[in-house]
Amino acid sequence: MAPNSQNKILNDNMKSRFTLELIHETFDTDDDNIDAIVRIDDVRSFGVTFFTLKNISTLFEKWKISGENFNGSYFSAIDCVIVEKLEYSLLRQVIADMLQQNDMVFEHRHFTRISPPLPGCYLLSPEDSVLTTLDDDLGVSLCVFRGFSDCDVDEMQRRGCLKYAYLLDSTIVEYWPLCFYTPAGIAQEVEKNGHTKEFGLIILQEITLKSVIDTCYSLWQSKYFTHYAPLSVRQMLELYGFTKQQIFRRLGY
Repeated sequence: MAPNSQNKILNDNMKSRFTLELIHETFDTDDDNIDAIVRIDDVRSFGVTFFTLKNISTLFEKWKISGENFNGSYFSAIDCVIVEKLEYSLLRQVIADMLQQNDMVFEHRHFTRISPPLPGCYLLSPEDSVLTTLDDDLGVSLCVFRGFSDCDVDEMQRRGCLKYAYLLDSTIVEYWPLCFYTPAGIAQEVEKNGHTKEFGLIILQEITLKSVIDTCYSLWQSKYFTHYAPLSVRQMLELYGFTKQQIFRRLGY
């Protein structure tokens, strides 16, 4: 058997040992970077960030303008793997080849070791609050980031707004950001900033826990949210200002 054929067989066998999960989408396979999770034998999991060479050059040019990384004088990234293109099939081949050369490559090169998340808990963390379950069969819940106390209830009613809420469909891991305002609350926002732009904006006559929950339940039952594309994990967390490290923590890794 030719050496190349033997390598291909070994490579294909290696692919069956791991899964590669991309955390977000990329729109330019030649000039971009993407975060991913590699799970090996359903036992070990590691964070990986794939960069293209062109993207690194683009970052250097960007940093020369912004002043970051000592005016674009150096590049540094944790869990970095540089590839020619960000094509899923190629990324899988790269991981398979790395494992084929050294089964402990991720440990030896000090990639970030992470633990697998609990099913259906991609956004939930001990900091968050589940206000109610809208659909027991589908596992759809109305949640709020960063906790929700009696003080938050009073503040919500006083200011006429509730931000950092989201719907979570835990069966297929889809979610929608939500933001609730009263007419007076949104008028204050416009007067203060000259405009307002919020994902998932819903205006209520008054904002109480009951009105928020009842409205979400009614909208879910009427299939209102099927008209809107849910956000990805990365998009959802970036929307609320989370860094890459915070994103991994909140994903449960």
